[in-house]
This record gives sequence, C-alpha cells and structure tokens, in this order.
Amino acid sequence: MPDGQHHLTSEEILDWLKVKIARFKLPARIIFTRALPRTHNGKVSKQQLKTRLAESIITLSTEDKK
Repeated sequence: MPDGQHHLTSEEILDWLKVKIARFKLPARIIFTRALPRTHNGKVSKQQLKTRLAESIITLSTEDKK
C-alpha cells in the first residue's frame, strides 16, 4: 500500500516481477492511478477501467503527434 513516502516506478515493479513470475506472465504495461472506479456495490468497475484506458491511450497518441 502506498504510504506517501515511497514512490515505485514501473521499471522497479517490472524488475521485481521478473524474479517472481514467469516471463510470459509479465504485464505489458503498468499504469498508476489514484483510485479504482467502483460500482454502487463497491466492486471494481471493469467497464470504467476499460474506458479510462482507452482515453489514456488516445491522449498519449495525440501527444506523440505534437
């Protein structure tokens, strides 16, 4: 859990995972977020996660063109 004092990078997380799990199980990318979107029942909203991911990919691709 984040404690506000330590900030891991995606590279540090991937380096740690490389010694813990099989290579084919490594995530393609790591995305940081402050909170996960939740449904009214308190479950993680996969649909909202997909929407956020799509929006961030579009934003990143338009920034690359600048």
